[in-house]
Amino acid sequence: MSSTVNESMPTSTTQNCTKTLYLIRHGQSLANRDLAETIEYQDAGLTDQGITQARGLQQHLETLDLELVVVSPLTRALQTCDSALPASYSGVVIVHPKIHEICDSYYSCGQKRAIIRRDFAKFDWSHVPENNVWWWPFDEHGKSEPTESAHERIYLRVKNKFVL
Repeated sequence: MSSTVNESMPTSTTQNCTKTLYLIRHGQSLANRDLAETIEYQDAGLTDQGITQARGLQQHLETLDLELVVVSPLTRALQTCDSALPASYSGVVIVHPKIHEICDSYYSCGQKRAIIRRDFAKFDWSHVPENNVWWWPFDEHGKSEPTESAHERIYLRVKNKFVL
Protein backbone atom coordinates (compact mmCIF):
# COMPACT_ATOMS: atom_id res chain seq x y z
CA MET A 1 0.00 0.00 0.00
CA SER A 2 1.35 3.45 -0.77
CA SER A 3 0.21 7.01 -0.67
CA THR A 4 1.73 10.24 -1.87
CA VAL A 5 2.63 13.05 0.48
CA ASN A 6 2.95 16.53 -1.03
CA GLU A 7 4.84 19.18 0.87
CA SER A 8 5.15 22.63 -0.70
CA MET A 9 8.19 24.75 -0.02
CA PRO A 10 8.37 28.47 -0.76
CA THR A 11 8.90 28.92 -4.50
CA SER A 12 11.85 31.20 -3.83
CA THR A 13 13.87 28.29 -2.43
CA THR A 14 12.61 25.21 -4.24
CA GLN A 15 9.82 23.74 -6.33
CA ASN A 16 7.08 21.49 -4.98
CA CYS A 17 8.52 18.32 -3.52
CA THR A 18 6.60 15.06 -3.86
CA LYS A 19 7.51 12.05 -1.76
CA THR A 20 5.97 8.60 -1.78
CA LEU A 21 5.22 6.91 1.50
CA TYR A 22 5.15 3.11 1.50
CA LEU A 23 3.40 1.40 4.39
CA ILE A 24 4.23 -2.25 4.97
CA ARG A 25 2.38 -4.49 7.39
CA HIS A 26 4.39 -7.07 9.29
CA GLY A 27 4.50 -10.70 8.22
CA GLN A 28 2.60 -13.45 9.99
CA SER A 29 3.37 -13.40 13.71
CA LEU A 30 3.09 -16.23 16.21
CA ALA A 31 -0.01 -14.57 17.66
CA ASN A 32 -1.57 -14.22 14.18
CA ARG A 33 -0.96 -17.90 13.49
CA ASP A 34 -2.26 -19.08 16.87
CA LEU A 35 -5.10 -16.53 17.07
CA ALA A 36 -3.88 -15.63 20.55
CA GLU A 37 -3.27 -12.34 22.34
CA THR A 38 -2.50 -13.50 25.89
CA ILE A 39 0.53 -12.45 27.91
CA GLU A 40 2.54 -15.38 26.50
CA TYR A 41 2.33 -13.63 23.11
CA GLN A 42 3.49 -10.20 24.29
CA ASP A 43 5.48 -8.63 21.46
CA ALA A 44 5.34 -11.88 19.50
CA GLY A 45 7.83 -12.30 16.70
CA LEU A 46 7.32 -13.69 13.22
CA THR A 47 6.71 -17.28 12.26
CA ASP A 48 8.86 -18.92 9.58
CA GLN A 49 6.06 -18.07 7.15
CA GLY A 50 6.21 -14.43 8.29
CA ILE A 51 9.96 -14.31 7.62
CA THR A 52 9.36 -15.82 4.17
CA GLN A 53 6.65 -13.22 3.49
CA ALA A 54 9.02 -10.40 4.45
CA ARG A 55 11.87 -11.77 2.35
CA GLY A 56 9.41 -11.89 -0.54
CA LEU A 57 9.34 -8.08 -0.49
CA GLN A 58 13.07 -7.69 -1.07
CA GLN A 59 12.93 -7.90 -4.84
CA HIS A 60 10.18 -5.28 -5.04
CA LEU A 61 11.86 -2.96 -2.54
CA GLU A 62 15.07 -3.25 -4.56
CA THR A 63 13.31 -1.45 -7.44
CA LEU A 64 12.33 1.54 -5.28
CA ASP A 65 14.42 4.58 -4.51
CA LEU A 66 14.14 4.34 -0.73
CA GLU A 67 15.45 7.40 1.09
CA LEU A 68 14.45 6.63 4.65
CA VAL A 69 12.99 3.70 6.57
CA VAL A 70 11.05 4.15 9.81
CA VAL A 71 9.87 1.13 11.77
CA SER A 72 7.88 0.43 14.92
CA PRO A 73 9.82 -1.02 17.88
CA LEU A 74 7.55 -4.08 17.98
CA THR A 75 9.48 -7.30 17.31
CA ARG A 76 7.29 -8.39 14.39
CA ALA A 77 7.78 -5.02 12.65
CA LEU A 78 11.54 -5.05 13.27
CA GLN A 79 11.86 -8.61 11.95
CA THR A 80 9.80 -7.72 8.88
CA CYS A 81 11.96 -4.68 8.19
CA ASP A 82 15.19 -6.59 8.73
CA SER A 83 14.09 -9.43 6.45
CA ALA A 84 12.52 -7.25 3.73
CA LEU A 85 15.16 -4.56 3.26
CA PRO A 86 17.39 -5.28 0.30
CA ALA A 87 21.14 -5.47 0.93
CA SER A 88 21.57 -2.48 -1.39
CA TYR A 89 19.77 -0.14 1.04
CA SER A 90 22.44 1.98 2.66
CA GLY A 91 20.26 4.53 4.44
CA VAL A 92 19.31 4.75 8.07
CA VAL A 93 16.54 2.68 9.67
CA ILE A 94 14.89 4.72 12.40
CA VAL A 95 12.99 2.89 15.13
CA HIS A 96 10.18 5.16 16.31
CA PRO A 97 7.66 4.36 19.06
CA LYS A 98 5.00 6.77 17.83
CA ILE A 99 4.11 4.63 14.83
CA HIS A 100 3.16 1.44 16.63
CA GLU A 101 -0.36 0.04 16.42
CA ILE A 102 -3.09 0.68 18.96
CA CYS A 103 -2.35 -1.42 22.03
CA ASP A 104 -5.46 -3.47 22.70
CA SER A 105 -3.96 -6.66 24.12
CA TYR A 106 -0.70 -8.09 25.47
CA TYR A 107 0.21 -8.88 21.86
CA SER A 108 0.47 -5.14 21.13
CA CYS A 109 2.73 -4.41 24.10
CA GLY A 110 6.42 -4.06 23.37
CA GLN A 111 9.69 -4.54 25.18
CA LYS A 112 12.08 -2.05 26.68
CA ARG A 113 14.72 -0.73 24.33
CA ALA A 114 17.60 -2.30 26.25
CA ILE A 115 16.12 -5.75 25.64
CA ILE A 116 14.92 -5.58 22.04
CA ARG A 117 17.76 -3.44 20.69
CA ARG A 118 20.26 -6.28 21.09
CA ASP A 119 18.68 -8.15 18.18
CA PHE A 120 18.49 -5.05 15.96
CA ALA A 121 21.60 -3.08 16.90
CA LYS A 122 22.20 -1.77 13.38
CA PHE A 123 19.01 0.34 13.54
CA ASP A 124 18.84 3.88 14.97
CA TRP A 125 17.17 3.63 18.40
CA SER A 126 17.67 7.26 19.45
CA HIS A 127 13.91 8.01 19.40
CA VAL A 128 12.99 5.17 21.75
CA PRO A 129 13.32 5.89 25.50
CA GLU A 130 16.18 3.90 27.03
CA ASN A 131 14.44 2.20 29.95
CA ASN A 132 10.88 3.46 29.81
CA VAL A 133 7.70 1.80 28.67
CA TRP A 134 6.98 3.38 25.26
CA TRP A 135 3.79 1.42 24.57
CA TRP A 136 0.34 1.71 26.18
CA PRO A 137 0.70 -0.22 29.49
CA PHE A 138 -2.07 -2.73 28.80
CA ASP A 139 -0.83 -4.94 31.62
CA GLU A 140 -1.34 -2.13 34.16
CA HIS A 141 -4.69 -0.92 32.86
CA GLY A 142 -6.16 -4.22 31.68
CA LYS A 143 -7.85 -2.40 28.83
CA SER A 144 -7.10 -1.06 25.38
CA GLU A 145 -5.33 2.18 24.64
CA PRO A 146 -8.04 4.84 24.56
CA THR A 147 -8.98 5.99 21.09
CA GLU A 148 -8.20 9.55 22.12
CA SER A 149 -4.64 8.57 23.05
CA ALA A 150 -4.06 6.87 19.70
CA HIS A 151 -5.61 9.76 17.79
CA GLU A 152 -3.42 12.26 19.65
CA ARG A 153 -0.31 10.20 18.93
CA ILE A 154 -1.21 10.01 15.23
CA TYR A 155 -2.34 13.65 15.03
CA LEU A 156 0.91 14.93 16.50
CA ARG A 157 2.89 12.97 13.90
CA VAL A 158 0.81 14.33 11.04
CA LYS A 159 0.70 17.88 12.41
CA ASN A 160 4.44 17.93 12.84
CA LYS A 161 4.95 16.23 9.45
CA PHE A 162 6.68 13.39 11.24
CA VAL A 163 9.75 15.47 11.92
CA LEU A 164 12.48 13.26 13.32
